[in-house]
Amino acid sequence: MKLRDVTKSYSGLLEAPDAVSKTLYYRIFTAYIWTRIKGDASSDLLSIFFIETRFAGRVYEEVDMAANVVYFSYVMKNMRGKVMKSSRGQVTAYIETKNQVFPRMEDKLARMDEGQETTLQLNAKEAYGDYRENLVLEIAKEKFQSELKLDQWVQVKSPSGRLTKLQVVDFTDDSVILDGNHPLAGMDLYMEVKLLERRPADERELKSGEVDGLSISPEDRILIH
Repeated sequence: MKLRDVTKSYSGLLEAPDAVSKTLYYRIFTAYIWTRIKGDASSDLLSIFFIETRFAGRVYEEVDMAANVVYFSYVMKNMRGKVMKSSRGQVTAYIETKNQVFPRMEDKLARMDEGQETTLQLNAKEAYGDYRENLVLEIAKEKFQSELKLDQWVQVKSPSGRLTKLQVVDFTDDSVILDGNHPLAGMDLYMEVKLLERRPADERELKSGEVDGLSISPEDRILIH
């Protein structure tokens, strides 16, 4: 029996918790079937994954997220109903499987038809992540060549040489307080989303990760980072 046939025969029976990305789940499942076919002992470890997750969520059906451009509009609110971000009547787009939107949102939109609307509640981990105190840094003002302003975003080089984007959140007499958390980190969010259009991505879009013919400012994107 071929691996593809085995995967197809089991796919309708599997359950996974919402917190587990469907794409990741199927990758693990495919690896599980493969090790069963090959008789690899590592399949015992993968079995634990299914024992721990099969009871915790809903049934997943295979969804083709090969290389589509998805156009959508959205309103993002906190749990008290305050609007935190929105597409403001404009069209926003992402390329599937490029890690450009929240995994649960991408999974849900992949199951929808054009013109459909849905709501989605995300806990902090599923949205912009938990708030991490270790991402708050205090750096001497003399380290910066120009005067900084509150809420300004700056790039700081880490000890490893990697550039990290941080936001100015406070000042002391001699230091700047910078925060590397997303401004919405630690928040549970409620989303209202409408799927407008889905089409295959072209080669240039797949290579660049950007949608042709659509200019979107960074603050309008629902990027994970």
